[in-house]
Amino acid sequence: MKKILLSMVALVATLSASAQFSTDVDKFDLKNGESKTVTFSLKTEEPVTLYEFWFVLPEGLEIAYDEEEEEYGIELLSNNAKSHQLTADYKKGSKTEFLVSVASNKLASLKALEGEVLAVTFKATADVAADAQIVIKDPFAGTATEKKISFENFYLTVNPTAINGISADETKSGVIYNMAGQRVSKATKGIYVVDGKKVAVK
Repeated sequence: MKKILLSMVALVATLSASAQFSTDVDKFDLKNGESKTVTFSLKTEEPVTLYEFWFVLPEGLEIAYDEEEEEYGIELLSNNAKSHQLTADYKKGSKTEFLVSVASNKLASLKALEGEVLAVTFKATADVAADAQIVIKDPFAGTATEKKISFENFYLTVNPTAINGISADETKSGVIYNMAGQRVSKATKGIYVVDGKKVAVK
């Protein structure tokens, strides 16, 4: 099973310094059959009655689903969770576009949101192609004064080539080159390149 690396690009989606929609995840490993939970944060100065966005998922990745509970792996985390209603489902006829909508009509109980608001669990159902992207599309928040705050899209990129680096110890071969770049069988007096390093032989 192939490991994948999801790294966050454009970590903070923001319209102004006073409003942010973000996640602190920049990368995680995931194999076929495994799951990973990502936490999203929202910061506003005004009470929020609604926030909403779309996930556009690459092939082989989905939002986790609990068959027994009959619900998706999305949890409200904020202090306002009790006053907000979560709606989450795939777009009709699609297995790649997934809508997340959180709304409330309890205006009197609302406070400005700050901190972690959602935990979303992704599940790999197959190997995800290199350079595939999860897009968090068209995120916005609506305030109690009917103001719409639009944020920029998020992109999580699949980058398996960045998972494992090659250490210097793994590349040691003992091959010797002279200063003209010619491979030689052994080093006599002079300066040589051995395993990428200059070596002086006296």
